[in-house]
Amino acid sequence: MDINAVVTQFQGLPPSVQHDLLWDLAQKCEVLQLRKVYCKMSSLLSFDFVSKLPSEIVERVFLYLDAPTLCRAAACCKPWRQVTNSDKLWYCLCQKKKWLAFGHLADPKWSEDDRPFSPKAKAQHKLALFRNAGSGSLQPPLCRWKLVYMKAFMLSLRWEHGVYTMSPLLKAHRDPITAMDCDGSVLVTGSKYGTTKLWDLAEHNCTCTFDSSHTDEVTAIVMKVGLVATGCADGAVRVFDSRSGHCIYKFQRHSVSVECIVFDGRVLVSGGDEGSMFMWDISTGQLLHSLEGHSDGIKCMAIDQDVLVSGSWDKTLRIWSIKSGICKKVLRLHTEGVYCCLVDCQQIISGGGDGYVMVWDTATGEHKLTLSGHKEEIYCLQYNDQYIVSGSADSTIRVWNYSGCCLHVLQGHIGVVRCIHLMENHLVSAGDCKRVMVWNAKSGKLLHTVHKQQTKVYLLWADSTRIVTIPPDPPGIISIINYW
Repeated sequence: MDINAVVTQFQGLPPSVQHDLLWDLAQKCEVLQLRKVYCKMSSLLSFDFVSKLPSEIVERVFLYLDAPTLCRAAACCKPWRQVTNSDKLWYCLCQKKKWLAFGHLADPKWSEDDRPFSPKAKAQHKLALFRNAGSGSLQPPLCRWKLVYMKAFMLSLRWEHGVYTMSPLLKAHRDPITAMDCDGSVLVTGSKYGTTKLWDLAEHNCTCTFDSSHTDEVTAIVMKVGLVATGCADGAVRVFDSRSGHCIYKFQRHSVSVECIVFDGRVLVSGGDEGSMFMWDISTGQLLHSLEGHSDGIKCMAIDQDVLVSGSWDKTLRIWSIKSGICKKVLRLHTEGVYCCLVDCQQIISGGGDGYVMVWDTATGEHKLTLSGHKEEIYCLQYNDQYIVSGSADSTIRVWNYSGCCLHVLQGHIGVVRCIHLMENHLVSAGDCKRVMVWNAKSGKLLHTVHKQQTKVYLLWADSTRIVTIPPDPPGIISIINYW
């Protein structure tokens, strides 16, 4: 039989007859014959646009893919893997996830000798080692921003599933730690008997003991632009060089204890138990303003650009101009002392002993919202673009939206919830119940409870990679919980 003649005759048939004839032939074929036909047809049916189109257009196409789809594309063949292994593609994905900051962090360090693992961490650690060993054999190696994305993704899973390590406890002070501040790389602590120390979080050691003459309890610490400001129960405010530990300024204007300080790098404001407030120019050490108006002790302060907000036991909030030192507004709706306050250019958020959270307009002082639901005092507040979060002595945490609705009531603590920290959708809380708890603020779900926490927690700091907790009891011990 002349095959060419059959093909020519087939081409002369109408399309509908060609389709019917092909179907009839396929039904007459054996399975092995169909497999051979399929293998030869697959190359005819596929179109590799990566090899046909200019690289600029190919890259633009791949920019529309999400991370899972990009990974599946990389598994197709070597040319596709080379195209998807692009810093530009993975940088954009990191940018969408707000993970660019992780590009500057050192690789996670694991040491089974001196760092106890969480119950879920050991298996996770072995899996990570296996994956790292496998990735090194790929040629070319993974691009930098894909590695950053992978590490940040694994970090998010560790937060979700409670996979962490505990650094060795830092035995910081013989007496209780009463104040602390942290910038992510160094931690400053102050104690009941007046000592102040600087700690390196990466190396887990004390790098400096400040040359201070505190004669009483350190009540407040703020760290900014290479300087550390401390407030003391002896009425003094001191400013130190964070590198050398030497005291640069000592301000002695309060007649009683300094209860709180705020410091934005330009001016430092101190609030005392007698109700007075003083503002200092940090570059010259000169007193700028004496802020008088509160009739009872200052409990909290917050600063943003030219706005200073103070809350007092006299049940009021006051809005001050930093430039002029004039009180612009007095906010009087709380029926008990104001325990905590936050401020930005648009809003002031306050929590009081009356159990109410109130939202005010920063520019006008107008009352916008009252968030009611707590049965006892509000001890701590946090907020972001989506939520306001409050912790109370009624053992609950409430998550609110900006319409005033309570989205979630988080229960699990026993006793006062003293500190909370909100990061995107992750919320960390601690207090009198000897627990550090991690929540999903969006769903209200408890993600995990940190183990090996055997004391109350009065001071807490957290960022996207770790949690630092400090108990109120002697000796002063610092616990560092690592997720990175």
